[in-house]
Amino acid sequence: MQKLSPLQIIPLAALTAIGMLAIDLYLPALPYLAEELNTGLATIQGTISVYMIALALSQLVWGAIADKLGMPVTL
Repeated sequence: MQKLSPLQIIPLAALTAIGMLAIDLYLPALPYLAEELNTGLATIQGTISVYMIALALSQLVWGAIADKLGMPVTL
């Protein structure tokens, strides 16, 4: 297995962290979003489910592409 250089590890770590950072920033705002959008909290919570599903599917797709083409090409 090829050893990854720091120039490869840093972007990969940043891309992984962005998804988790987004959800950490979004969760505290849920009550305010429900109030501002005049909708129920359950509807706003549904957007978290959609986000998590989209995040998981995008990782599956980009992971398969990275395996096929190679990591440097996909970055």
